[in-house]
Amino acid sequence: MSAVERGGRAGGGAELQFVVRPAPEVAIKSPTTRSAFRKRLKTNLGDAVKRWGLDGRVHSSFGRLMVSVDPGEEDAGAVIERTRDALGHVFGVGSFSHAEAHCAANLDDIVATGQALFAERVKGRRYAVRCKRSGSHTFRSVDVERALGAAINEGATVDLNHPEVTVSVEVSGGRAVFFSERVPGPGGLPLGTGGRALGLLSGGYDSVVAAWYVMKRGIEVDFLHCRMGGGASERLALQVAKVLTDQWACGSRPDFYAADFGPVVENLEASARPSYWQVVLKRQMLRAGDALAERIDRYLQEREQRGRRRPATVDALVTGESLAQVSSQTLSNLRAIDAVAQRPVIRPLAGLDKLDIIRAAERIGTAALSAQVREFCAITPGHPVTSSRPTEVEGQEAGLEPGLVAAVVAAAERRPLRALTQADLMLPYLFVEALPEGAIVLDCREEARYRAWHPDGALHTPLPGLLGRLRELDKDPTYVLFCEVGTKSAQAAEVMQQTGFEAYSFRGGERALRRHLDRTVRAG
Repeated sequence: MSAVERGGRAGGGAELQFVVRPAPEVAIKSPTTRSAFRKRLKTNLGDAVKRWGLDGRVHSSFGRLMVSVDPGEEDAGAVIERTRDALGHVFGVGSFSHAEAHCAANLDDIVATGQALFAERVKGRRYAVRCKRSGSHTFRSVDVERALGAAINEGATVDLNHPEVTVSVEVSGGRAVFFSERVPGPGGLPLGTGGRALGLLSGGYDSVVAAWYVMKRGIEVDFLHCRMGGGASERLALQVAKVLTDQWACGSRPDFYAADFGPVVENLEASARPSYWQVVLKRQMLRAGDALAERIDRYLQEREQRGRRRPATVDALVTGESLAQVSSQTLSNLRAIDAVAQRPVIRPLAGLDKLDIIRAAERIGTAALSAQVREFCAITPGHPVTSSRPTEVEGQEAGLEPGLVAAVVAAAERRPLRALTQADLMLPYLFVEALPEGAIVLDCREEARYRAWHPDGALHTPLPGLLGRLRELDKDPTYVLFCEVGTKSAQAAEVMQQTGFEAYSFRGGERALRRHLDRTVRAG
């Protein structure tokens, strides 16, 4: 009976095996902490396997973390690629490899297995054999490298410095595993081992990258969006949070909250000098973050009392400021802003420039969405203050309405990101039933119907020509589209929102818009 077992044979029904190596930081922890981190990493890997639609399991074997996946009727190559993608999105993974075969840990079996697996693959190419061994055996690592290297040497060239093929063997306990690739993981610490924080999320590059870096340190992150645009801008922030969650929050179930900051902005603009608006706004956002953190703490404690254990406190706020990137991010202004925070404010991007941040967003997978997010929090006209002190800013806040921030936070709806569907990301933000003040109406009907009737000032923008003209439209105004029944205009509004416009479809189409305008005229 052969001691050799292979994986990855298409149509053969064999499980595909992957060796997962924890990040170095996990390996150097104390034994108790290391055990807890490995247990959490195992849980998170299992979540990733399910999220990527794989029929697999995570288990320990000879001291290693192993992921075993059953390809079923699928092409094994496609399943291998999907598994690689899943494992590459789990924090705490240092590297991983597809285990192409394994055998008993004796030298003869290792040489026979390696020769069968790699002899043809290295012919005409430069190669090296690397062996890593742990435990007690009758042979050394160098013995494996020399014996297996000699066995596959026919028609190939040994090159230990620049090999085209690296034959890797890991021997632990009673088993040897073979692979030819070592794929780097994201590193960091397993998500859920570092506590919980609240990320202030605009949806732009900076705030999402900041949240990602904190998650990489093992910290679970919920999200607060301080909405200063319309529903379309909130939708983009929600989509960014959803992508970050689906791709990187394996083992976690974060929530998204959107607080209507329109009243807060109106209040501060009526109370403070314009040059201080930006700093006052950022202080209000930190106050909102603290208020929401208290609310989340109460929610988590209630869950814990019902036996559904999660970390019971939000211990920090996370923001995307980079030092001196804009006026509110100078050291003195950040000191004035942080003076109101009840929790530590973590700024992982402090030393990064914008290009660094954009490259990180591209790696994370949120760059395309963040590129469409408009900058609503730059509210200061003219010359903003670049150096302030807490006492100065407190004086500017003397006229602010007490309790306003707490009220908008209390009204924010909790949205579990893992449970959101595509319809949840679209439908609540796509339609309006009244015309927002100052909105530009786009009439998407045929020309004859436009000539017969259209709202005063409406622009005739029939479909599909409208979508080809988006570059001609200013992104600052709010647009409301309508057609005969509201379906075609909804499709166009969907495309406009995805490209950064504050655009909506009038629910019910032409008839509903006529009724709305008639009621408005009678009421006026």
